[in-house]
Amino acid sequence: MKLVRMLRSNWLLVCATLCVVSLVAVYFVFREEARGRLLDEARASALLYAQALRAELDRRRHLPETLAIDEDFAEAALGGDATALNRQMEALAATTEAEAIYLLDATGLTVAASNWNAPDTFLGQRYEFREYFRAAIEGETGIEFAIGATTGRPGVFVSSPVHNDDGAVVGALVVKIDLAPLSLTWDRQRHEVLLLNDDGVVVLTGRPGWRFRTTRELSPLQLERIEAGRQFAGLDLSRLNLLDLEPERVTLDGTGYLRVALPVDWQDWRLWLLAPDRQASAQALASTAHTAVAMLVVLTALAFARSEWFRSALNVSQRERSELSQLNADLNREIEERRLAESELRAAQSELRRAAKLTALGQLAASVTHELGQPLSAMKTYIRGAQRESARNAATTERTLERLDRLVDRISGIAQQLRFFARRGGEAMGPVDLREVVAGAGETMEPALEEKGASLIRDLPDRPVTVTGGQRRLEQVLVNLIRNALDASDEMERPTIRLTVTALDGNAVISVTDEGHGVSPDLAATLFEPFATTRASGEGMGLGLAISASIVQEHGGSIEAASPRDGGAEFIVTLPLAEEGEEARG
Repeated sequence: MKLVRMLRSNWLLVCATLCVVSLVAVYFVFREEARGRLLDEARASALLYAQALRAELDRRRHLPETLAIDEDFAEAALGGDATALNRQMEALAATTEAEAIYLLDATGLTVAASNWNAPDTFLGQRYEFREYFRAAIEGETGIEFAIGATTGRPGVFVSSPVHNDDGAVVGALVVKIDLAPLSLTWDRQRHEVLLLNDDGVVVLTGRPGWRFRTTRELSPLQLERIEAGRQFAGLDLSRLNLLDLEPERVTLDGTGYLRVALPVDWQDWRLWLLAPDRQASAQALASTAHTAVAMLVVLTALAFARSEWFRSALNVSQRERSELSQLNADLNREIEERRLAESELRAAQSELRRAAKLTALGQLAASVTHELGQPLSAMKTYIRGAQRESARNAATTERTLERLDRLVDRISGIAQQLRFFARRGGEAMGPVDLREVVAGAGETMEPALEEKGASLIRDLPDRPVTVTGGQRRLEQVLVNLIRNALDASDEMERPTIRLTVTALDGNAVISVTDEGHGVSPDLAATLFEPFATTRASGEGMGLGLAISASIVQEHGGSIEAASPRDGGAEFIVTLPLAEEGEEARG
């Protein structure tokens, strides 16, 4: 009873003590909750940074492998004149936004470079000590981050071997990618972003004082390898003042951070995103202050009610506490609902971006397969014919090899377009005689026609029919239409395909007619859409007519399908005739 009386007389002190203890507990709870929110935000931001980094690297990493197949690089690596090659590489570096593109011979000497006319040009410099050079000479793709031995600027070096006609490695083609623009954007963010290589060296960050320092001690073997390759230009690579507190908390230079570490999926690199831990403490203090104000209001109400009537004040206090608890519950429920809505929105946006990328990648892969399938099929047929005729008729073999050479040129042209597929068209536009387009398409399809015993009847005018466009692209349209007609006549014993070219009312009209089953009304509406086909699975992808329609539209023309009364199908391509000035220049 004495203790009860003492508590009643000192109730304000007891309540204050309880409030202080509660506020301390509330602070730690709010701080952990704030850390969780900050970590969720940091993970989302880190994913965006990693995606931007992978996009910047992947945009140009395949450039050396694509360019190295050009015979001009092999000739220059073997001592040929590289004057024209320097200018081509300069233009290509400007187009692809690469810092530099250069060619090394088998000894590591730079024989051609995009910065041939710059004060710090790579021409005449030797880089046999670089790991990317040694990888290329061994026939592998080399990737290395290093500080430039000539320019002193850091970057990512990607190399590919250059082969001669016999397949021997005669040099290395290298592209240098500058990551400095990324570090400038990182410097303006509210997070600290660090990019670590596989040795734990900070190669990119917005903090100059942290750049080219290590997150862990390097072994003597690592230091020896870095020194031999001059990877960091003699820097001492001192260790950062870093202390790991927890898997997701560190201190760096005396400042506490919440850390999110993500793999970059590129050369075993990792990306760290550091969010200041003081933000969580500040949010926890603000939440605790709100709680303290609420407690103070309750204590004031209790004190005022006690002066009038103790029991009545106690009931009022309990009612107010209940209302405050309900208000907090409603507020927490609203916060949770908003947080869930934001999470679902981010997930939907991420899924939409992923689906768009996969769709674009699938269409690109299907387009590449379709573009290269016809010339490769023709090449296989010519090769089998050359093997049978080589022993009997040398002249016929020579003609077959000439045809193969022209088909290889066609494949090279397609690859040239695919190399710069980000640029619309990919082939220079100029005056083209449709009779030559018909001849090229007929030569490509000749093996397939002979194999099925089909006849291609050409009805061509005596005078040129000239349009403005790209010859290879227009040949692809006719190849697709002839292939489509051949497939439609597959059930006939000796089918006949008729190809007619006329000039009418300022337009060139190309007609391809077959004797097949015609165009069904169900397929007519989607005939020129991607993946629309009547053939069985595995026999076609339904891209030929879609690609043809796209090419014709690029040339300002139109394509349509009809079913003649006497059966079969007719595809009509209409293209505007070239103006007289363009025809004269052609």
